[in-house]
Amino acid sequence: MSISPDHPLFIFFSSGTTGQPKAVVHTNFAVLNCVANIYQHSGRFLSRLCVPVPIFHILGEVHGTLSIVIGPVCVIYPTYLPNTLATMKAIEEEQCTGIIGAAIIYHDLIKHPLRNEFNLKSLEYCAIAGSPISKEFLETIENELSIKYCTQAYGTTETAGYITNTIYAIDSNNQRQRLESIGKCEKFLEIKLIDDKDQIVPLGEKGELLMRGYKTMKGYWNDNEMTAKIITESKWLHTGDIAKMDEDGYLYFCGRKKEIIIRGGVNIYPLEIEKIIEEYPNILKAQVFGIPDERYGEIVCSMIVLKEEKTNININELKQFLSKHLAYFKIPKHIEVVDKFNTTASLGKVQKSKLAKDMIKILKSKL
Repeated sequence: MSISPDHPLFIFFSSGTTGQPKAVVHTNFAVLNCVANIYQHSGRFLSRLCVPVPIFHILGEVHGTLSIVIGPVCVIYPTYLPNTLATMKAIEEEQCTGIIGAAIIYHDLIKHPLRNEFNLKSLEYCAIAGSPISKEFLETIENELSIKYCTQAYGTTETAGYITNTIYAIDSNNQRQRLESIGKCEKFLEIKLIDDKDQIVPLGEKGELLMRGYKTMKGYWNDNEMTAKIITESKWLHTGDIAKMDEDGYLYFCGRKKEIIIRGGVNIYPLEIEKIIEEYPNILKAQVFGIPDERYGEIVCSMIVLKEEKTNININELKQFLSKHLAYFKIPKHIEVVDKFNTTASLGKVQKSKLAKDMIKILKSKL
C-alpha cells in the first residue's frame, strides 16, 4: 500500500471546552510541514526541549515529532501526565533549553514549594499555548523562572497547533505586541477576521478569526456535516474565536464566539471583564460567563480564585471597584469564590459551560 501526503496520519480529539470533544483528522502533509515550520522559527532554542504535555494532546504529539523529523532536537517527556516535580527534575537532569505548555504548567512551576531546590537555569525559551495569558503573568514567568525568551502562540486542534506566534516579536521593542498579543500569522498560512455577515472587519475591530493553509484539518472523522460547518468551500476554517488585529498584523485575543454573553441584546466579552477583576487585590484568577435569565436572556456571572486561600474579599467592595472600570451591564450580578476551576485533563483549559452549571447549582442552593 502506497502512502501519500494526503493520507490521514492521526486523529486527535479537541478539548471540548465549548461542547463535546470532536475527532480531528490530520494528514501526513499537514503534520510534517507543521514540524518544519516550528523548527524554522524556534529551532535555535530547541536543542533540548521539555514537553510536560500529554502525548495524546496535539501540542505534545506535534512537538514530539520534532525529534523524528529534525535531527538536532532532543525531546524530553517528563511523565505521561503533567507532574511539576517530574518536570523540574527533567529540566535539571537533561539541561533543557526550552519548554512548552499551557499556562497551568508555568503557574505550577512558579508556585511549587520545592522549586528553589532545582537548577532550572538552562531554560532560555518558553512557549505558552492552550489559552491566552495576561501581560502580568507573562512577566511573572520571565522574572520568576529567569527565562529570556517567552512567547505566546495560538492555535486549535483543528489547525494542528500554532497558527499565530509572538516569536516574531521577541527581539522587538514593541512591548505591547510581545507581551499582550497572541502573535501574528505564521508563514505560508492565511488569516482574516470577519463579522457576522462574513465581511472582513477594519483593523482594530473585533471579528471571528478564520485560517486557511496547509495546517487545516482534513475534517472530523465520519462527520461530513460538522466538517462543512467549520470549513468553507474556499477552504477557510472557522476557529470560533474573536480577535482584533493591529497595523503590523499582530492579533489580540478577545474571547470565544460561543462564550460571548448576550445580555438584553448586547454582546459582552468575558475576557475584558476578567482582566479588570484580576486587577483587584488578592484575586489570582477570574472566570466570567453567562447563565440563563428570564428577563435579559443571559446575565453576567463570575467565579474567582484568591491568591491566598485562607483570606476573604468583600464582594460588594469588588463590585464598587468594577463600577469604576466597566459599564454597569458588564458587572457580574453573581460572584462566587472557589478553590479552583473546572478544567480539561490535558491542558488545564477552563470549561465555562461547567462553571455556569456550577453557578446555577450554587444559586439554587441559596434559595
